[in-house]
Amino acid sequence: MEWKVSNPFPFIKSKDQVDLLVAGLQEIEGSSNFGPYSDAVKASYRNTEWNPDSGQYNKSYIHSDQIAIEIQLNRASGDSCKWSTKYQSVSQTCDKPVVLNIDSTESDNVALDISGEHYTYSIKPTINIILALGDSFAAGEGNPDRPSTYDLAKITNKGERNSQRRWPSQYKFSAVETADWNDPKCHRSLYSWQFLSALKQSTKAPHTVTKFVSYSCSGAEIFDGLFTRQIKDGSGSVMTYKAPQSQVDAAIDLLCSETSSITKVKLGRKQKLTSPGSPEFDVFAKKCASEKLVKPAHVLLAIGGNDVGFSGLIMWASFPDRGRSIVGSMFVSIINARVNNLSPFTCPGADAIDKFNDTKCWGEFNGKQLFRSEDAFTNGWLRNELNSSYGVIQSLFQVSAGDITQISYPMPTHDANGKICETGDSLNAFRALRNALFEPLDRFSRYYNQYSIGPEKQHVKFIENGVARRLNEEILKGREKGINVVDVVPPFNQHGFCASKSGPLALEIPYVNGKGRWDPFPLSRTSPWLTTDRWFRTANDVYINQQSDSAYGNEAWTKGIFHPNHLGHRAIYLATQKN
Repeated sequence: MEWKVSNPFPFIKSKDQVDLLVAGLQEIEGSSNFGPYSDAVKASYRNTEWNPDSGQYNKSYIHSDQIAIEIQLNRASGDSCKWSTKYQSVSQTCDKPVVLNIDSTESDNVALDISGEHYTYSIKPTINIILALGDSFAAGEGNPDRPSTYDLAKITNKGERNSQRRWPSQYKFSAVETADWNDPKCHRSLYSWQFLSALKQSTKAPHTVTKFVSYSCSGAEIFDGLFTRQIKDGSGSVMTYKAPQSQVDAAIDLLCSETSSITKVKLGRKQKLTSPGSPEFDVFAKKCASEKLVKPAHVLLAIGGNDVGFSGLIMWASFPDRGRSIVGSMFVSIINARVNNLSPFTCPGADAIDKFNDTKCWGEFNGKQLFRSEDAFTNGWLRNELNSSYGVIQSLFQVSAGDITQISYPMPTHDANGKICETGDSLNAFRALRNALFEPLDRFSRYYNQYSIGPEKQHVKFIENGVARRLNEEILKGREKGINVVDVVPPFNQHGFCASKSGPLALEIPYVNGKGRWDPFPLSRTSPWLTTDRWFRTANDVYINQQSDSAYGNEAWTKGIFHPNHLGHRAIYLATQKN
């Protein structure tokens, strides 16, 4: 008699859909063809154990003892077999496989009657919980499970030359045309490396059930998401949140079999550094009695990037502080204010003021004090809080250091030759970024050339040699604590957001020109799952494919700029598999 788990990855409720996802995964392991995988994702991303409306998993997903198995009797005969379990009885010819629901906690949980003989079997599937925590690099930001789609008949704008690149923001979406996610508020996606890793794990042992539990959320920080409830909007007493509670507390609630066995432990006085001037506050975490906790086999983690304002740093380096003329500087001021409202800048620190005299780092910018990345390294704050986070996760979930996998953060600022995506001789960076962020220029297209958007080499080197290097050094030091830290930076060094061997026009937003034709290429060539040299989302990528969703409306796209695309998450997934 041979048996296997019927659905080895029950996060997806349909076994047939799991099979299609696995087949798609096998395809992208050997190539960069995401066609079969994207089809499988679109069909399954909402047929999961996660309920985005309640922001919860059903506890039976983790704690039910009932598991479906498939049994094949090694007996090619037409005899009649009667299979019985606690839940059902099935009679059929013995040469056919049968699917049975068993109680995985009981001995002799399968009975067989054949030709007057009675047999019993004890079948014990292994259950592995994979817990995923972290920020946008963990959740899959920039890669909606259902990208925005467009009815070409509804696109009527016609513009001359450089104008009308803002047409996606003016498009009237129906409910089925907006971008959608496994979790819309957190922009959690089935393209994330965490999901790919868990799906792969489910293929390795036929007697094992792999249960994927993810609370990763775009924008999460150590003390704004991981250990405290993550703020979505607002300030003071008027706030909305991305989730009902912190990622860690939500996971404990789910994995603890009895609510009465949950207590609270104090983690200390902490501070959300990225909100300058915010006070310290007491941080508590839920803890479950050890004997009542379903312990994860692995914890997948990406945390620390937002604590140094990683994405904001790239924005800071990519948007010039001044124009080439008085008029140009006026437009720059308007645009920078608009950008900061949608995707806030981060100032590297006082050295940036001394070196570049950057006005964005002077006191308040656009009425707000910019966070300075250097604050995260002062007095070893980031190192201490990362180490503390690893220790708390080990304690709360009863896992060893080696069961925690943390990744480093790659920079999105290198082209296909490994050179910095700078403005100047190359227009790649400029073309990859200009769209409705620059609506003032869109109305006066002649000013585009006075606003050469894109990273400046000195600014990028300043970030790379300063903040990015220090961030990843602190993360890699987790190895000294036994954490399985995977350095994913090297594979990305020739795949930044401006990487395009086919030329800068390939990075443009297509628009309907004055002759009624798409320029410089058809809209159909903007599929988010194409094979490209870049492994990061450009502003134009997300402006088209993540234009609007149910959680953030027409600002949804701004969340995905400079995040790993499907190929980036594939690269991270492959790197973690080597470890």
